[in-house]
Amino acid sequence: LAAASIGQVHRAVLKNGQEVVVKVRRPGIDKIITADLEIMLNLARLAEKHIPEVRIYDPVGKIEEFADAMHKELDFTREGFNIDKFRQNFEGDETIYVPKVFWEATAQKVLTIEYIKGYKVTELDEITNNNLDRKQIAVNGAKAMMKQIFIHGFFHADPHPGNIIIRPDGKIVFID
Repeated sequence: LAAASIGQVHRAVLKNGQEVVVKVRRPGIDKIITADLEIMLNLARLAEKHIPEVRIYDPVGKIEEFADAMHKELDFTREGFNIDKFRQNFEGDETIYVPKVFWEATAQKVLTIEYIKGYKVTELDEITNNNLDRKQIAVNGAKAMMKQIFIHGFFHADPHPGNIIIRPDGKIVFID
């Protein structure tokens, strides 16, 4: 279904017949990322040592912070916990749907979640042709983003069109 630098996403079916999406970490990607981060850190150290003007920007600190975030991104169980927290935050909100995590089929290198049927947020003709109110979906999406930021303090950090699905019932689904 999708591919990115850290992993690939595949559609699958569990033994019980449940349609799921399985996100699999690329083999060896952790070593590649660690090596890349070490190179970046060494460059930041060199910059701080030889270019005094950059010290105010703390390049070493920025790379260390980025490295921490990247290592967290490699752990798909963390992503699963974040999905569950997102679900809790939107419990009772009839405009948002959060896919279920299948913990029995999830581990550090594999995330298994419920497959969601729907339309990409950019498939405007499909949304319109299926009698969904685009304006209301936009309002609901804006409200959801505001709730995430201002109420929950926990937000989807990558809300591009590939990560937002509109279900046939008009509910918005944030994925990945």
